[in-house]
Amino acid sequence: MVYEEDTKFIITSDRKNFVEKYRKGILQAKTCEMIFPAIGLKFALFYFLSCLKMTLKKGAKIRIITEITEDASISRNLEILKENPFFEIKFAPSAIHFGMTIFNDKDVHMCISCITSEVPSLQTN
Repeated sequence: MVYEEDTKFIITSDRKNFVEKYRKGILQAKTCEMIFPAIGLKFALFYFLSCLKMTLKKGAKIRIITEITEDASISRNLEILKENPFFEIKFAPSAIHFGMTIFNDKDVHMCISCITSEVPSLQTN
């Protein structure tokens, strides 16, 4: 059976709006697939580590692709997440220039920068 929904696209640069929607997406996720540059992963782990841990505890699958990094804070937080069997991390052999997350195989969040006070992003349902 195919269900049709009205597709919504939200373009924003407001960090508060982005963080709120992203946190909600993580907490409601059954699957969460992410690709980030190292700086984007650092941002995500800073804001959402506790949400990621709670979602993993519920049995949701979280997969991340990122760049190889020697940042100690990222490595520490990834080690915490890797304790859960539903978490998977892979490292890309080359630079990643954007961030994208797909929640539940349908909700997509993309952003091109997360290191400024604005977070230019596109969100869909």
